[in-house]
Amino acid sequence: MILMLQHKSNFRIITLKKFFFIALLTILLSCNDKVKEIKLSPIEEYNIDIQEPSGLCFDETGDFIYVVSDNSGIIYKLNLQGNIVRQFSFQERDIEGITFMPLDSTLWLADEGNRSILNIDTLGNLIDTFAIEGNNEINNGLEGLSYNAELEQFYIINEKNPGQLIITDKVLNTLRTVQLDFADDYSGIFFEAKSKKLYIISDKSGLIARCNTDGEVELIYNLDEINLEGIVVDSDKIFAVSDSESKLYLYSK
Repeated sequence: MILMLQHKSNFRIITLKKFFFIALLTILLSCNDKVKEIKLSPIEEYNIDIQEPSGLCFDETGDFIYVVSDNSGIIYKLNLQGNIVRQFSFQERDIEGITFMPLDSTLWLADEGNRSILNIDTLGNLIDTFAIEGNNEINNGLEGLSYNAELEQFYIINEKNPGQLIITDKVLNTLRTVQLDFADDYSGIFFEAKSKKLYIISDKSGLIARCNTDGEVELIYNLDEINLEGIVVDSDKIFAVSDSESKLYLYSK
């Protein structure tokens, strides 16, 4: 009888030890899964003579940046110090995002008001229009896009209600949609071919998230600058544009 009680007591102790070990392991693993956050401050800032600049993309050389104004419908080409080297008008006025297609050297635009993606040449002539299904709430729609030339896929951001990453093929057929929940809104996106990473910027939350191509967050950059609505990335450099301040910021990551 005494031996049996001792056996039961030892069993309870071993069971409790296993329970606490599993609980501790779970806590440690959950801590390791927490996304790392880094504070970024600009190393340069440039005033740009553009009203309400929004999306950004590089040209084919990487030495110039295209910027759209969602106020005027004008598309600007800037050098990396924010100086305008060229501009042309386009018929739509609610353009929020822009990306460059290396295959044919055309531009693709995210039209929030009509919830569509527009393909134009670099003179501003419309080539084609593609409707994107989804919620078309005013000021909560399509906010940015970028292109992955290797996979021939577009990455499109829906600002909020819901925040989404929409992944399509090269003719804008939706392949999958990822729900985003790491920020209050999503105001721009850029695919960096060198690292094969997505960079998603949030206006309201003041952050940039580095993600894999499935939209899973790997690293958060926290920012103090406000109303950032466009982003491009080149190795260790990040450029972002402020809608309200008409400024181009350069960060070193």
